[in-house]
Amino acid sequence: MWETVMDAYQRTGNSTYRTMIDDLYTGFNAKYTNMIRYDGKQRYAGSRIQVHCDR
Repeated sequence: MWETVMDAYQRTGNSTYRTMIDDLYTGFNAKYTNMIRYDGKQRYAGSRIQVHCDR
């Protein structure tokens, strides 16, 4: 999803895509607060991030 939104923003420069990028980043950081720790319960690769872009 990240690459798709990044590509769309780079192609169009549309602020809607920039907002989506910010929401993805914020949502990921909220879900995975400690990227150093891996206790076998948190999975980073392929994890689903829920971002709501109702703007």
